[in-house]
Amino acid sequence: MVAYCVTLGGNDIWYDEVFSVVFSSSSYREIVRLTSADVHPPLYYFYLKVVSDAGRALFPGTGVIFWGKLSSFLPWVVLFVLSAFPIRKRFGIFTGGLFVLLVTIMPKLGANYAEIRMYSFAMMLITIAFICTLGMMSDKKAILWTTGFYLTGIATAYTQYYACIAIIGLYIVYGIYALITGKKRHFVRLLFCAGLSVISYLPWIGPLLSQMRAVSDNYWILPLTLRSIPGCLKFLFLPADTLGAAGYAVACLVMAGIGLVYVMFLIKKPGKDELYIALCGPVILIFTVASGFIMSMMGRPIFVYRYMIPVMGAFYLSIAYTFGCVSRDNARVLVILILFLISGRLTVGGYYYEEKQKCDKMKEARSVLDAIPEDGIIVTNFDHVCALMSFYMPQNRVYLYEGRPDPIVELMYNRSDFEMSGDELLKAVKGSSPVFFFGSFNSREDLLSDWAKIGITNSEEADSVLIERYYFNIYRLSR
Repeated sequence: MVAYCVTLGGNDIWYDEVFSVVFSSSSYREIVRLTSADVHPPLYYFYLKVVSDAGRALFPGTGVIFWGKLSSFLPWVVLFVLSAFPIRKRFGIFTGGLFVLLVTIMPKLGANYAEIRMYSFAMMLITIAFICTLGMMSDKKAILWTTGFYLTGIATAYTQYYACIAIIGLYIVYGIYALITGKKRHFVRLLFCAGLSVISYLPWIGPLLSQMRAVSDNYWILPLTLRSIPGCLKFLFLPADTLGAAGYAVACLVMAGIGLVYVMFLIKKPGKDELYIALCGPVILIFTVASGFIMSMMGRPIFVYRYMIPVMGAFYLSIAYTFGCVSRDNARVLVILILFLISGRLTVGGYYYEEKQKCDKMKEARSVLDAIPEDGIIVTNFDHVCALMSFYMPQNRVYLYEGRPDPIVELMYNRSDFEMSGDELLKAVKGSSPVFFFGSFNSREDLLSDWAKIGITNSEEADSVLIERYYFNIYRLSR
């Protein structure tokens, strides 16, 4: 975790994180208003606001970005505590230790312990909900476990919609378990949680329907195809995109190893409870992905690979439990564990290198941005950079050339004048305030060429500035 903790001090954020930081800096009433116009429910932003406000109150002068990143790391701390207590107590130290190892080192998870988004928070909630169903399977402290399942389930539904789909999957899998066991008490507990959850979600139905209409009218996600299935597996198991064939080889070996362990587990002819624990995580992950495919076939492609992250805690808990069931006196399990460690080493090493580069580049970028005078006008040709600069440079007027950002960006910055036309640019250049162009992609050269034809000259102030994942050049425009 040292590699992850080091990156918490970075001051670089990307487009989606801007929403998190700006939303959570607003009042609770304003958060509800903003999220109603966005594509997510409000609970995560409430959580982020509580952590950020408390942190800055205790440590004045600390930045909102640090506390935002820390808020994404805290769910890992909760997962660690879960591994050390309820998981270890019920399944043993091997399963508890393997679980926390997997949720620490497996691909794509590390970045979400530092990114200011809701995915690690949702993963924590779903993992707790899964653990609560394990408690509901017995009669000991049944009320406590049932209450916990309801609370984490409804909290997940108020956090992220695909995480809510995963919770629905968990309800279905537990319902199948109740049906197979034929025990009435399981149905009673499940129906109690479901009914109370429906009632608890009624206040958000209006905003949900509004968001669904907005998504159906305009959304950027590409449809899922059969090629997306290998993409899902790649997202889950490929240590790093830069490793080439070696990375794919490790991913395939890890998948084969997991498959082998499940075969060994099934050969042991496990009971109903054991099957539920071993299969629940993978099944709700498949259910979540399948829901994305179904909606894509219906013409509503609103699934991206990172929506699997909230389910990955439950997924790896099932895997850790299955390994624990077959680990005794089995050398093959040791070999597979070594594969996990190799994958983790490649994953964490690649993550640390990339994040360290971003942190170093952000320091350089910050010095460049600080050199721009406060009355400077900033013109961008990429909506992500426009939103990002509006956050980093609130003292400057930031515009998007011949375009408008997403309506939610205008709403959260309380501006409707982001667009700048060619005539307005020429007028600005003739004015007294300096004008800077933050040019992204190769299209910046075409724009500079077009502007030169109307008498706007440029001088390059900075080359290949990098903030998180956005490269751009900075030019000063003049007559």
